[in-house]
Amino acid sequence: MAPRQRSPGPVVEDPAEAAALLSTRTKDGVISSSRVSAAARRGKKKYNSTEDADPATVALARERHDVFNLVALIPIISLTILSWDWGKVIRGEFETCYIEDYFEECWITTLIYFVVDLVWVARIPMCVKSPYTIIFHHFVALTYLLAPIMFPDYRWFMPAVLLVEINTWFLIARRVVYKQRGTTPLFESLDVASQELLIQAVSGCFYTTWIVVRCMVYPGILGMFLHMAYEAIQETGIYFHYPMIYIPIHTFFVLLNLKWTYDLFQPIVVRKWKNYTTTSTSSATTTTSRTSSVSGGL
Repeated sequence: MAPRQRSPGPVVEDPAEAAALLSTRTKDGVISSSRVSAAARRGKKKYNSTEDADPATVALARERHDVFNLVALIPIISLTILSWDWGKVIRGEFETCYIEDYFEECWITTLIYFVVDLVWVARIPMCVKSPYTIIFHHFVALTYLLAPIMFPDYRWFMPAVLLVEINTWFLIARRVVYKQRGTTPLFESLDVASQELLIQAVSGCFYTTWIVVRCMVYPGILGMFLHMAYEAIQETGIYFHYPMIYIPIHTFFVLLNLKWTYDLFQPIVVRKWKNYTTTSTSSATTTTSRTSSVSGGL
């Protein structure tokens, strides 16, 4: 008599169910750990992959993550704003405009935010469009956050760098406003003109802070870092100082911002150019037709 064959067992997609089956038996024997591990991997991919997940699940995950960021970034932005003497900033007195009174609160709040958001994205990758980019960005940001602790003389740059979170907040607010337009009590209580005004205000703040912070402030900080490095070399004759290790990190953020700037504005420029060329072609065609009609009439 031929030996009895083991039952292939059920296909398990839920990771929790797969883990529970580790201790169960079928009538023909124990379910193999390799089969359960494969099922767990399939389940993990199903529940964390944007491609395999239900669109409603992805939308809900991203909505919750957006709400978290809108709330969590407010303390960071507030402490960043309080870290500057804005009167001196307006007068161009940049060397004495930094206020160190809120450094500890700002540093701890920023650290907690990045750690929590890093864990969130790592656990639920579908909550953002590019999880691997965000995870790598947060690791680099946490490394960068060590700089004002290791080199207290350069603490002034932290609130300057954190100004980017103002733009991040408007980026998320802009996305939320567009998604919830006409579907929430806030919008339902406004007339059409007020809704459009709110949308345009948030969008305008987003583009303004993007250009000012990401395209001007960040390259400006890099220029200051390079200038200070040059001065240190000239004064000491030593070509390497430990604070210089953070110049490549800031350069990474500058290049990343330039890449994101291209991704943001390139479709807008292309669309505007196509509209312009289409309008110009239509005008030229209309003018030619009219000229031909007049010539024919003569």
